[in-house]
Amino acid sequence: MSGKTQKYQATIQIGVWKRGEIWEAVWFSPNQEEIRPHFTRTEEFLTGWLIQHFGMQKRPLRFNYIVSLLPNHIWCKTLILPQVLNAQECEQQITAIIEKELPLPLDQLWFDYRSEMLKQGMKLEISVVIQETAKDWLEQYAPLSVSVLDNTAHAVFRAFRYLKPEMPKNTLYLYHDENFCLALQESAQEFHVLQQQNMPVEQLVQRFTERYQTEIGQICIYRRTADSEQNRELPKSAVKNHHVFANAVYLSTELPFIALGNALWRTDLHQQAIKNG
Repeated sequence: MSGKTQKYQATIQIGVWKRGEIWEAVWFSPNQEEIRPHFTRTEEFLTGWLIQHFGMQKRPLRFNYIVSLLPNHIWCKTLILPQVLNAQECEQQITAIIEKELPLPLDQLWFDYRSEMLKQGMKLEISVVIQETAKDWLEQYAPLSVSVLDNTAHAVFRAFRYLKPEMPKNTLYLYHDENFCLALQESAQEFHVLQQQNMPVEQLVQRFTERYQTEIGQICIYRRTADSEQNRELPKSAVKNHHVFANAVYLSTELPFIALGNALWRTDLHQQAIKNG
């Protein structure tokens, strides 16, 4: 072996989501004056497709793949702390909470957190997943070398905020596709998440408000359909006549929605990833 370190031209963060045999990917090219998302949907193995897409380079590109796990597999807890902690103190606080509240030993878990500075103190959002659950989920992406496993709820929220940054803070975001739906709302104190199987929008909103008892200032809805993926307005027949949705914002985009949110990892809040094992 020569012992030389391979030099990379650039590192590109790529958000990935699998739908059956289809790879969906979104990335932001680092060397363009206008930073905008690029995407693909392909049945080819993703790394091979990307290498062919970017062509021959004097130095190879490094791909950091970001995927996400559905929130019903993730235990979450939010802490409001009166003082600001450094990374080591955050980890100590988190491990103490996990050991106290979860029955499994730390070596069987993966966890990370998001931190946000408040006017006084800080907010910690803790996410914990059983290692075996995470590994089973990652099998569908093999042999892709995944760099980060995120929470799909966070990814969807980032995608909404990227596409509709003007929405007020107490907006309720609703995501629908053929397999599941999510209701998401961020408050100053907590990030509220509700995941359900296919369910009418009205019923999803009702369950969310019954569970969390929060004030909803606006509703923003993304339904994954052929029209939404072609960036066309939803047909009027898809919009229910309901007083809650009279002023709802209906979002459409050609971008793969969850892959976009994965590609935006670490762009929303200061975040430290910590793993056991």
